[in-house]
Amino acid sequence: MLREFFDAAGPWLRGQVPPDALRALGPTPATDADLAFYPLLTQWGYRSTLRELFAAVAAVLEAHGGPPWDAVADAFFAAHPPGGFVLQDLARPFAGWLEGHLAGATFFDDRALGVDTATALGALADHTHTRILARYAVDGDGLFLDERVFVRRYPVDVVALTRDPRAPAGGTTTVCLFRDLRDDALRTFVPTLATMAAFAALLGQPRTGALALPDDAVAAELERLVALGVLDPRTADAAR
Repeated sequence: MLREFFDAAGPWLRGQVPPDALRALGPTPATDADLAFYPLLTQWGYRSTLRELFAAVAAVLEAHGGPPWDAVADAFFAAHPPGGFVLQDLARPFAGWLEGHLAGATFFDDRALGVDTATALGALADHTHTRILARYAVDGDGLFLDERVFVRRYPVDVVALTRDPRAPAGGTTTVCLFRDLRDDALRTFVPTLATMAAFAALLGQPRTGALALPDDAVAAELERLVALGVLDPRTADAAR
């Protein structure tokens, strides 16, 4: 019986079925007004949670006359009903969905800088989701790329847009996001060629082309990454 209740309550709370679907399970003291209130509360919770997660995206939409946030959130949750309480899972499909949802929109276009609205907002949403992954990454020495350290390349300056929704967005940007081993703070920096060469060494990949730096340069970068809290000493030592 309890399982039947939750199976019926989910669609009702999301506003997908009328309260009668819940009443069909048995008598309830709740009035029609009571039953109408809870889906509204759920909708508000969905909208506000997504806005907190993707505040930078919401800010750009508002600053540039994009679609209202509530409409964007409602459309997203209609396409991807929440199935749990893990923020990373809730946020995961948003970037890809948003890019498709904004296909053809022009409110953020900048042809001089080669900026396309859907691509730019999708990239900003992906950057925001990656920040969430880094912030809630598991603890432990040895954890590295796509576990606690994330490197992403975007067609727009997502870091500038995160700080200021009206910032010029042109230009590709490569960013490294990580949770600092020293104090658990989320930090971002722009990786250099030496950084990428050090990462290649950590992954056991050949350092060819632009990454064919001298061993002492790679060793110095590994030491710098340890000092920044990106790597633990044992992980860095394994690449030397």
